[in-house]
Amino acid sequence: MNTENSAKFGLSAIISGLLALGPAMALAQEDSSDQIEALERQLQAVEESIRSGQDMLLDIRKQLTELKGGTASGPAEQQGTTAQTAAASTTQGSGSADSGSAQAAAEIPRGMQGSVNPLQENRNFLTGADLLDESFPGSWAIPGTGVRMAIRGYAKLDLIQDFDYVGDRFEFYVPSIAVDGTPEASLDGRNTMHAKESRIGFDFRKTVTRPNGDQYPLQAFLEFDFFDDRETFRLQPRLRHAYGVVGRLLAGQTWNTSGDLSVLAGTIDFDNADALYGARVAQVRWADRLNKTTTWAIALEENDSEIANPFGLDGQNRAETPNLAGYLRWTEGRAHLGLGYDVFGLKWQGGENGPSDSAIGWGVALTGSYRLGDKSRNVLSTQLTYGEGSAFRVISLAGTGSGAVLTDDGSIKTLPHWSAYGAYSHYWTDALNSSFAVAHAEADATNLLPGSTMRKSTTAHVNLIWFPYKAVSTGVELMWGERENQDGTTGDATRFQAMIKYKFN
Repeated sequence: MNTENSAKFGLSAIISGLLALGPAMALAQEDSSDQIEALERQLQAVEESIRSGQDMLLDIRKQLTELKGGTASGPAEQQGTTAQTAAASTTQGSGSADSGSAQAAAEIPRGMQGSVNPLQENRNFLTGADLLDESFPGSWAIPGTGVRMAIRGYAKLDLIQDFDYVGDRFEFYVPSIAVDGTPEASLDGRNTMHAKESRIGFDFRKTVTRPNGDQYPLQAFLEFDFFDDRETFRLQPRLRHAYGVVGRLLAGQTWNTSGDLSVLAGTIDFDNADALYGARVAQVRWADRLNKTTTWAIALEENDSEIANPFGLDGQNRAETPNLAGYLRWTEGRAHLGLGYDVFGLKWQGGENGPSDSAIGWGVALTGSYRLGDKSRNVLSTQLTYGEGSAFRVISLAGTGSGAVLTDDGSIKTLPHWSAYGAYSHYWTDALNSSFAVAHAEADATNLLPGSTMRKSTTAHVNLIWFPYKAVSTGVELMWGERENQDGTTGDATRFQAMIKYKFN
């Protein structure tokens, strides 16, 4: 469709929608409830027509820019209002956008698609005004419901070549690397192809009205992938996100409040970075804004803390209180800083014969990023974490028992841990990107845990990703990882990964 025809079609859609109000005038003599229902249908038709016309106008504006020798600055929705720009951002943590203006969004190359991370698909939850229809691009109305809907997701094929033994075939999980002297260390690598990362999400939004007449935006979001079964190729669906938002209150399962996924580089590897401080957990969260640059959130989350039991004492790890989490985020221009925290109870219940004890665990995460260059083609990001008893929040340390341990006398000992992450993302052109990321996580050395328990993990990723179209990407990545156990034994592995990805949102 050329520019002239697009303009005619868009204007015709708007005019048709306005003319559709005409029949409503004939309802004056009918029952009032019928009038209300009819008017609501007509209003919905007009809104759809106007929205269709706005989309056409955005497309015309983009074509004119290209014909005049300019450069398209991103998806059509990034050319619109500030509210649209805010919703297009995938930045995690605060419920608000990184950029406060459409001009800032216009500097982002097309591959980035509104995010520091060109491959970031973990969309931020939205609250308050960000849930209005004006900030919901790519959606459509479900007739007769007052609900708007959008489908998110992508199909992705991964080809993985291991040069050394890695127990996890589908993501570069450092605890699955074989250490020297074990039977697995003598095995060679292997080849894997899979589509388990492919996912689909359903985003529903509407406006709800309280008895006093106050109106609030409402969202319900569901997302699934197929990463539940790591050891087999059965594509069993896995629930990633399931939450709702009314106004500024979120309830359901999504990323933990204290984490900040916006600092992660766009790696092809699904595990991304073993120093990531985060998990998807059930929670109830309130997010709000202090001012134009600062947002905050506080939440009660499921307590999935871990207690190792190396002496085989009777009893179970049974947390009695939820995790108290929070996040404070400051954004100014091209930079952002974030501070997250977790405070939770640890409880070992011994029953009739075993010991019982309790302790307090905690963790903090400091994050930040900065976009450099005239078109934000270079991005630096980092994350530093520290805590006691909270190693289960660090991806590579989760499941190792390195956070808290039950001693031989039945008392809980919390173990300190720390992690560091740094990433650099560079756009060679608007459609060609490279990311380099390094991560290190380390738990406290102790003789309370078996010597085979992993204590340190280090990873490095480097890639080259091409975006031939806005919705298509392909690339290659080389990664290296090393683990060190409590007894000092080490092991390392190298992996090559290639992918092709098709987005449909």
